Amino acid sequence: ADVVLVLGTRLNWQWSFGEHPQWSSKAKFVVVDTLDSRRRPKHLVKMVDSYLYGDARMVLSQLTSALRRKKYSGEKLSGWTGGLQQEAQAKRGALAEKMAAQGEPMRFHEAFGAINGVLKELREAHSISPILVNEGANTMDIGRQCL
Repeated sequence: ADVVLVLGTRLNWQWSFGEHPQWSSKAKFVVVDTLDSRRRPKHLVKMVDSYLYGDARMVLSQLTSALRRKKYSGEKLSGWTGGLQQEAQAKRGALAEKMAAQGEPMRFHEAFGAINGVLKELREAHSISPILVNEGANTMDIGRQCL
């Protein structure tokens, strides 16, 4: 990526702190964050090219408005975004297959498939909005994808 817009998360270990080789050494990072300059971690200040202080929804609305004023059109990127959407759909399909598998012993994706089914039933059939706390290396990483 040439420019990375970081929304709704911090540029932390989950994102390799924005460092090479996971990210291009030339990538520019723009972080939208509610932490003002006094509270930002010092090591991240060096790595981020621009901080946009504020609520992500409001900042994104302002960025969108600025693009519209500049007569920017998403049609210029429609081929690229269409390809991304196709890739995302294929990955969702592959993930759904892993979650629906019935192997023995049960693997992470299968376990999260069962949990996801229960959570979906609670939401849809019983109008319950469960809160899920998920911790641990593989458990957390795979759970984030599945749930």
